[in-house]
Amino acid sequence: MIAMLEGTVWGGACELAMVCDILIGTEKTSFAITPARLGVPYNPTGMLHVINVIGLTTAREMFFTGQPVPAPRALQVGLLNHLVPVAELEDFTLEMARRIARNSPISIGDERAVAPAGQCPANEPGDLRTNAAPAAPGL
Repeated sequence: MIAMLEGTVWGGACELAMVCDILIGTEKTSFAITPARLGVPYNPTGMLHVINVIGLTTAREMFFTGQPVPAPRALQVGLLNHLVPVAELEDFTLEMARRIARNSPISIGDERAVAPAGQCPANEPGDLRTNAAPAAPGL
């Protein structure tokens, strides 16, 4: 599933976007998780999902501050796959979908089964290693 994002992606919409396989945004895109500002708790399942997608330290910053993450930072931390100009967003996204559709649906399905969106344990964004203890020094 590809998310084509323009504008603010806040609260539950932020978590919903993170369920997508590929996120494409514009310079107008921003992400925020705001319960800390509202004085309400965030659901634990949602917290774990966000941590799995963007890593613990970035997730904590988002949860603790409630401040928007602008598009360039979202790209840097792995929340966005691509950052494109507003005028190119739809064409870029549709071309991405066409490229994917030309590939083997069996292979794509297998990739999704092994690593569903937002379900890979990650130490940091893009890090597909498990959360196992680090190797001993010198190994």
